[in-house]
Amino acid sequence: LMIRRPPRSTPSNSSAASDVYKRQSSSCPEKIFFAPWHGSSLREYIPGTSHFREIKLPSRINGKPVREIFSVFHDCTRGLVYAASNINPGIFVYDVNKQEIKRVVELSGKDGIWPSTHIFVVKPNHSRKSLFLSMYTEYPLAELDEKTFRLKSRSDCTWKVRNAFFDFAFSPDGKFVYAPAIFRGILFKFDARTLEVVKRIKIPPHSRSIKFSTDGKYLFLASYLDGEILVYDGLRERKVFSFYITPRVEALQTTKKYLYVAGAGGIFRISNKALGILIRERKD
Repeated sequence: LMIRRPPRSTPSNSSAASDVYKRQSSSCPEKIFFAPWHGSSLREYIPGTSHFREIKLPSRINGKPVREIFSVFHDCTRGLVYAASNINPGIFVYDVNKQEIKRVVELSGKDGIWPSTHIFVVKPNHSRKSLFLSMYTEYPLAELDEKTFRLKSRSDCTWKVRNAFFDFAFSPDGKFVYAPAIFRGILFKFDARTLEVVKRIKIPPHSRSIKFSTDGKYLFLASYLDGEILVYDGLRERKVFSFYITPRVEALQTTKKYLYVAGAGGIFRISNKALGILIRERKD
């Protein structure tokens, strides 16, 4: 989720009340990691408790100060947290079990693989043993080896920077990447192995978040300008229905029981049972 302002239940013994948190995602709901947008730290939070644990990150990357942590992904399978430094691009890798910074990956500068870029999202694809990055550059998607962090492949789209992806999602089998172009109103479907475009689906512009349901049956898309959630059949890739929820929808998170939505009106929780009833009604 992306949280612009904390809910009233924000723990009082933290500075969270004055912080802006950008995108976070997790493959398990038991523990959540946030990063203040402007700063260089992580905050570990266990839902239901009353405090954060602050984790210091290096203050510099690529020889320059860390200016913006755009997204965080908690990979519960490997016990790692990936934090993407957007400006002065790089990746901080935090080992949850050892409670230490495992690696700092610099992606620009003398030892980098790009002269310059901005990183939005970092997510692992275990079926390919890779990390995928979305970036603001002429190569909007890239794949790195999950151990060496060496470049394996990257997309080469003729539309260049207009294809900035604020989020992307893997198909349940990990063979495809679904990425909504923030400025173009197109949902791109990429082959995860080649990063070639295999399909384009028309969507509202400024669709900023995309998630599959945990069972893979449905694909949810957040429309920032319309304040709507669009629901697609995950197999047929066809829109089932959409519904309004709040202005400026920023981010989604799916769990086995709920769909979470973050927007200007706050954070909303919708039960999968209620969504299932609505979907069945639309199909009937």
